[in-house]
Amino acid sequence: PPRWRSINTEVVQLDNPTALNYGFGVIVDDNGDAQALWLEYIKAKKNMCVSGMPVQTLIPALRALQRDEEPEPRSLKVEIQPLAIVKVRQAGLSKERCDEIQSAASSRSQLYQIKRVEALSKAQGVLQELDIVVSINGKLAMTLGDFDVQFTSPSLEIVVLRDSLEHTLQVETTESKQEVRKVVSWAGALFHAPHKTVLQQTNTVPSGVYCADVAFSSFSYEYGMEEGHWVTHVNDVATPDIDSFERAVNACQDNEHVRVKVISSKARPNVLTIKTCYHYWPTRTLVKDQESAEGWRYV
Repeated sequence: PPRWRSINTEVVQLDNPTALNYGFGVIVDDNGDAQALWLEYIKAKKNMCVSGMPVQTLIPALRALQRDEEPEPRSLKVEIQPLAIVKVRQAGLSKERCDEIQSAASSRSQLYQIKRVEALSKAQGVLQELDIVVSINGKLAMTLGDFDVQFTSPSLEIVVLRDSLEHTLQVETTESKQEVRKVVSWAGALFHAPHKTVLQQTNTVPSGVYCADVAFSSFSYEYGMEEGHWVTHVNDVATPDIDSFERAVNACQDNEHVRVKVISSKARPNVLTIKTCYHYWPTRTLVKDQESAEGWRYV
């Protein structure tokens, strides 16, 4: 199943073997001022590593908290990777623009290329994979800090290099809001709206109903439901979102064989026949509730 991973970050490494034994801490300078948070990061194949996250990343949220406001950062919802100016020149950037970048660069002459655009984001369909970001709001985008304007701006003017030509685009940013507010447990499996880690790793969203977990030995498990499946229909009733899925499964009777149309994480369609047994695997709905002590409650 997709797991959270950090993207678009530059981290601090310490040449200190002792620091590698600690998963959390604070890196301070000689004056005792915090410079970075020492955290665990997930690498490829679920391997863990520890690195420092610069405190500058937290400044937009900290400023909101200082004003007694809840942080509501926005984002382009894109994954970017650095590209050396030599590679950018080969991609078709003009000599005049290259000279401008090299004269403005204090350390590294580079731009950033879009590696992936998150599904369902407002940038999807406007920005494309392999686009090279030249400038944002008239400023050359040569460091990750040049992208921080996205956190507070509803719209950005972005110049990208695409097919050896520069294009000026108006790109809306997307609110970073709570994605999962309802979880439906049915036939031993958990379903909810697709969360961020799923949207980061797919270009298309077949449905608004995502299978996040399947209990071992449950009827969903025995009849072929898997983590990562998208549910599109229940008994030929379309389920474009979690609310319609909840209504559809609540209409199913006990000990009934239910036809469930799914699309796998590899985009393969299939029809499963799942038997209900509400004595052992009842249908339950969990919703987000700020008034509850746990933050969630059953309905």
